[in-house]
Amino acid sequence: MKGHTLMERTQLSQARHKKFWTLEEAAEHIGVDVNTLHKWEHNKASPRAYNLQRICEVYQMTAEELGLVVAASSPTVIQSDITYAAITDFLEHDLTLHLMDVVSSWNSTEYDQLQNNLMGLLEEYSMDTTSGMITRRDTLRRLAAMPFATFGLARNLTSSPLQPSEEMLKQYASAITACWELSKSDDTLDIQMAFEGVSAYLPVLRAIVKDFSQYRKQAASLAGQGALLQTLLGWHLQGLKEAARYAQDAVKYSKEAGDTPLLLATLDYLAWVYYYDKKASKALETIQQSIPLLKQKQPLPSRLLGGIYSTLALMQSKNGQSGMLPLRQAAESFFSGKQEESRFVYMDYTVSDLVLNDAMVHYQQAAYDKALDSLSQLVDPEHLTLKMVLPERSRVEALNVMTLASLKHPQKDMERSLHFWYAGIQGAKALRSEQRFDEAVAAFDIMDALWSGERRIKELQPLTIHW
Repeated sequence: MKGHTLMERTQLSQARHKKFWTLEEAAEHIGVDVNTLHKWEHNKASPRAYNLQRICEVYQMTAEELGLVVAASSPTVIQSDITYAAITDFLEHDLTLHLMDVVSSWNSTEYDQLQNNLMGLLEEYSMDTTSGMITRRDTLRRLAAMPFATFGLARNLTSSPLQPSEEMLKQYASAITACWELSKSDDTLDIQMAFEGVSAYLPVLRAIVKDFSQYRKQAASLAGQGALLQTLLGWHLQGLKEAARYAQDAVKYSKEAGDTPLLLATLDYLAWVYYYDKKASKALETIQQSIPLLKQKQPLPSRLLGGIYSTLALMQSKNGQSGMLPLRQAAESFFSGKQEESRFVYMDYTVSDLVLNDAMVHYQQAAYDKALDSLSQLVDPEHLTLKMVLPERSRVEALNVMTLASLKHPQKDMERSLHFWYAGIQGAKALRSEQRFDEAVAAFDIMDALWSGERRIKELQPLTIHW
């Protein structure tokens, strides 16, 4: 692909435009991350064999017509005439082995860059894509569990390392990356594995921060990432009290690491915990702590800036203030720069999240039509299928907000409200999400009060029984 020019790669973007698809819609059809498709269209990366086949199927064009002819690679020559082309080709195309090779060959203490590289490879595969003999999901589960086998955690979960090493930290970095990816799944086992993984690795990382100065900052950064994921999953699996404790740990370790992007993300998550816990003023106070950090000279990712301003907009709206200015700042920040080359495992803020938060701000300001319009960009109101990529936990949240916006709309429509609510409660129970379930039960109580005695609503009441 190195021989292709930017002009030649426009064939790929032209094929998308002929379908009248946005970048997000095309990425969803192909089954890859938006950033990955963006790089393919701008000649910054080339699709692998599986993706190339899928692209051709989606656009119904040949690789040549799309400007995606992959040049044959020269076999690696060892000694004189010995080649290992078959082995190296298998290694490159088997995702599990390829990721393990990346981790094992990493020789730097810049573990954020290692995570960046791993995520770049993972972006090219949807959760159920088969690579080698196993799926991307299986690969992530193996990667998440690897330190258990390598360092004997499965035999003694309470043990802490006598002597940390770079090998240990890079395996924890890769495992935490896998846990973050698993957390986006719609499979309850994936989410449970992600939570259990970071929960098992955190005691080891905390011990390194406490006792070993050589690796303190690196371990603190990884501990902050792990505690942040505990926060996200804890409020679904355990409750808001535990989530707040995890978030406070994440703030502590991000400060210890001197990691400003991570600190901003932890303040953002902590604000959301208080928001869900109905502590509106505390939520606003928490996210306001991030504003001085935005003015530092250190350049910050545009996605992170968009997320912070978007959260500020919602928390202001929840406290009776206008959220329109920070909402505009969120969109301007998010779309201000180029597609970012660097990835942060904990920063999965996307256009979909921007739209969802926009809807929630309008909902808080009683602009229910605008809230439903925004949500319809994410979820088809009739078929309830996704129109943009969203983690399952966010999809269920969108359905719950659609239900509430419909219930509080001046022209109340029972059929529409039940349509949204049923999908939301089913999704919450499938995820075993305490937070999403509580939201759906609260919406049911409103329906029951609005249409008291309605037979269809009474028949749905058993769905509000906790699992």
